[in-house]
Amino acid sequence: MTAKWWSVDHFIFEEYKPTASSLGIYRVLFSAYILLDVLPRHLWITNFPDSFFDPPIGLTLFFTGFPGPRFFLVVNGLAIIATVCLLFGYRTKFPPLAWRYFFWSVITGPIR
Repeated sequence: MTAKWWSVDHFIFEEYKPTASSLGIYRVLFSAYILLDVLPRHLWITNFPDSFFDPPIGLTLFFTGFPGPRFFLVVNGLAIIATVCLLFGYRTKFPPLAWRYFFWSVITGPIR
């Protein structure tokens, strides 16, 4: 039984060990894809009436409708800056976290 688990453990954790150069290539390709295909997003939300705004329980309950178009432009701008930083390798731990926070949590949070 332990030999079986050892082989599964070896397959999951030690079979493929990526090199630093292959991770760098993936980082560049991923950030280029995000810049060319994904961003900017959700700029159309402000065209909907406020009756579509149905926030989940949290801080968004204090708002009466969608934020203005400037908010979405700023959030998209911050996401683009974070992705460009990731593309050029500037502090590569920070941009994915910032991208996740600004792009997914803030923009898609108020909409169900």
